[in-house]
Amino acid sequence: MKTTDGKEHTLHFAAKTAVRGTEVTAKDTFHGLKEGSEVVAHDTAKGTEVTVDEVDKVGKDGMRATEGTISAWDRGSKSWL
Repeated sequence: MKTTDGKEHTLHFAAKTAVRGTEVTAKDTFHGLKEGSEVVAHDTAKGTEVTVDEVDKVGKDGMRATEGTISAWDRGSKSWL
């Protein structure tokens, strides 16, 4: 994987790795991800080995960021206010 800052990383997929945003019927190792796919990877590091927990395929424009301040947490509805 090459990050936006140009660094290359080797990520290890596990049986439990979730892949979202790809073709539902894709059964190959990477669930329809191909070289050059724009993704966001969520991982866990143990020592020098990084295991991917979840991969989300995003469009060419990437993801949008939203900034804000949480003013309260409603425990009943489990939502931020």
